[in-house]
Amino acid sequence: MKVVHIPFSGRNPYQKLLADGLKACGVVVKGEPVQHLRDISFLNLSLFTLLFKHWKPDIVHLHWQSSFLHVEGSRFKTILKSLLFLFQLWMLKKLGIKLVWTVHNLKRHEETYRDLEAHFTGKLAGMSDGIIVHCQTAKDDVLHLFDTVKTNKISVIAHGHFLGYYPNDRTREAACKKLDLKPSKLTFLFLGELRYYKGVIELIEAFRSIDNEDLQLLIAGQPHGKRIRDDVREKAANVNNITTHYTYVPDQELQNYINASDIMVFPYRNIFTSGGIFMALSFGIPIIAPRLGCITDALHESPNFIYDATEGGGLVNAMRAAIEFKDRLDDIGRYNRNLANRFGWQEIAEKTTDTYRKCLKK
Repeated sequence: MKVVHIPFSGRNPYQKLLADGLKACGVVVKGEPVQHLRDISFLNLSLFTLLFKHWKPDIVHLHWQSSFLHVEGSRFKTILKSLLFLFQLWMLKKLGIKLVWTVHNLKRHEETYRDLEAHFTGKLAGMSDGIIVHCQTAKDDVLHLFDTVKTNKISVIAHGHFLGYYPNDRTREAACKKLDLKPSKLTFLFLGELRYYKGVIELIEAFRSIDNEDLQLLIAGQPHGKRIRDDVREKAANVNNITTHYTYVPDQELQNYINASDIMVFPYRNIFTSGGIFMALSFGIPIIAPRLGCITDALHESPNFIYDATEGGGLVNAMRAAIEFKDRLDDIGRYNRNLANRFGWQEIAEKTTDTYRKCLKK
């Protein structure tokens, strides 16, 4: 069985670990990177290109569809690009190639051309021979949004852990020294690309509303544009206990930020699936997160600090709860590391392989 994953990034641990697991199941996995997808012409022929490079795969496994369905700043080009993408998929299916789509996100995080995206994503769902989601909540959302999709087309396969993937041998004291943080203070961490939907602005506001000198907030990640960087700088200005690192954090440096912190905060405005949650579990650090998407399924019985995203003050109340239970944070961290073991890649790869087989039998 030969499967092409598109788009594919060797820097993405989810895709690398999934591919390794599938290879152990006897699947020949090819990754098609589709370089600079956001910057190329809207006349994208990458699906036709992969036919010549990997002739002829049994299955094309699609991840992150939004880049194929959007052209920044042009509604007309967005329509043309989406139509061309769907035409290429139709041609692949005419050649007998099956299409599997993992729904990491139902929509782009930026609010542009939402009506077009919903229309063309619905067409994609209808064309897919198999759909993979990471939790039951996500399956329910897909069935609700796409009424033409039958339940037996959808496979619920969990997101995997990252145990052993990232370096993790640095003590809290060494990590704090590296980042010039005070180890005696309770440290909240926001880690990842700075984007509005991730709620980093709301996090700063919530932190500033808590009058406690024994706290510090660490924000680390590459800003998604000048506007979000300037807004974060303005909100964090003149606050002594907020530390910001506006930079991409490479894999080997993640442990410095996580091991220097007591709690990771995921203050999403909206989210479908979050790989960051599984990174936090794998490092064994307590989590503050909203009750949204697959976070609900992964953490619903855990002692982490999960709040209602629709409730005013939900985030700050969760942060206050974490402060109140600071003596139990180490226990929660150990629980999270044990919880991560439930999301092993062998089972995930076996279930994904079964999904491929079912599609080929159709």
